[in-house]
Amino acid sequence: GQPLSYRSIEKGIGWSHDSKSLAFRVKLKKVDADVAAIVVADLDTPDKLDILYTAVRLHSDVSWHPDGNQILFSGLDSSAGTPQMFIVKRTDPEKLIPVPGQPRNWRIIDCDWSPDGQRIAFTAEQPQEKP
Repeated sequence: GQPLSYRSIEKGIGWSHDSKSLAFRVKLKKVDADVAAIVVADLDTPDKLDILYTAVRLHSDVSWHPDGNQILFSGLDSSAGTPQMFIVKRTDPEKLIPVPGQPRNWRIIDCDWSPDGQRIAFTAEQPQEKP
């Protein structure tokens, strides 16, 4: 892992299915922006944090896929103008994979994979009807 200077560890910590790793959001120490990161800590090397993705406006709830490689979270999608669901892989950090089939105009707040990794449950706000 890389040295990481952060202000806080956020709620919404996700345990890996093998119970050997934690994924969570940290708020980074930055002067000019509220930048956060999705990081992983392995229990056998707890002093090392692997940074998977950094950005502004990341939500804090993270969820592991049963394969132990993919981590699901929500954050601002600038092309949609609203928070959406993304996957980042431990084996390919910083590469975001948008979750296919999600409602693009809904504000996705939190999301979790089903235990078998076949479905995703999420909390979202439906767009406001324009009069």
